[in-house]
Amino acid sequence: MAGGAIDRRHVSVIVDASAGLFDDDARAWFERRVLAQAKETTATRLRPIAVALAERAHPESLADRHARARVARRVIVANSADGMARLIADLPAVEAHGIVDRLGAMARAVRDAGGDAAADSRSLDELRADVLTDLLLGVDPVAHGDGLAGITGHVQVTVPVMTAVAGSTEPCVLAGYGPVPLDDALRLAGAASGWDRVMTHPVEGTVLAVDRYRPSEQLRRFLRARDEHCRFVGCRLPVWRSDIDHTVDAAHGGATRPDNLAHLCRRHHVLKHASAWSVVQTQAGVLRWTSPTGRTYTDRPAPAARFISHLDPPPDPDVAMPPPRRGPYFRPDPTPPPPF
Repeated sequence: MAGGAIDRRHVSVIVDASAGLFDDDARAWFERRVLAQAKETTATRLRPIAVALAERAHPESLADRHARARVARRVIVANSADGMARLIADLPAVEAHGIVDRLGAMARAVRDAGGDAAADSRSLDELRADVLTDLLLGVDPVAHGDGLAGITGHVQVTVPVMTAVAGSTEPCVLAGYGPVPLDDALRLAGAASGWDRVMTHPVEGTVLAVDRYRPSEQLRRFLRARDEHCRFVGCRLPVWRSDIDHTVDAAHGGATRPDNLAHLCRRHHVLKHASAWSVVQTQAGVLRWTSPTGRTYTDRPAPAARFISHLDPPPDPDVAMPPPRRGPYFRPDPTPPPPF
């Protein structure tokens, strides 16, 4: 700071993050690395970096420290002036952030359901406080807005894969807070509707790409519209009786994208994985199957509807139109044409 490389705000962030480090070697390790980062970034952006570095340096595991800290969870009231009081809850960070997120979602739902801003001039802070009061004192919050009961809190937790499967000490991180215990992170991951896979630089740690094993609902709708049925050659089993399959397995690096996904009925899904049949997507939605004998078959998605642009010219009246197709599904129009 004396040399001007960092300012007082950087120092405050560094001191706060290292408050729990009492081991001299741990503090020295932390100081070397955090100062190198502090010279390259702002104090605001340094804070989560400093917290993560302090967690790496701590000689005691976060799980053990969290187990002790959980015993001190409590709810207290601090009286204020003008007939007000402050309700304070010391909770595990994952639960506290989830509560705040859910209160915000419910407050926005109340505001949006009201429609008339003049009729309800409460700020979001006021709405969050009112929703919390309604919930805890037993007043049904649905009376103040539709759909509140279906709103849940959302939290973003990063779980390193080696921590989840091999017991690595790499910390799990709650967005907006910092490291959290592995047990809490795994509990949230187990209940999540889908996981995002984040690829990072092996040295710098910067995010290179984000992917998800389970396709989102928006992607599922797109695939249902595109495929219509099982994409094995000749199979017509509808998509609602089929699985969404990664053409290149996710375990082998296959991405969860339209050009690597296709519907396969359970029979042909098993056939793909347990026989000599193989498949590649030559382009998005175009599957080229290769049989055990080496013969190839290409399956293309049929468009669900075809449209004629309003810019296309009308048909030439002097050119005879082809006769209507007749077949088992043809039904002539029972109404005769008008005489004019």
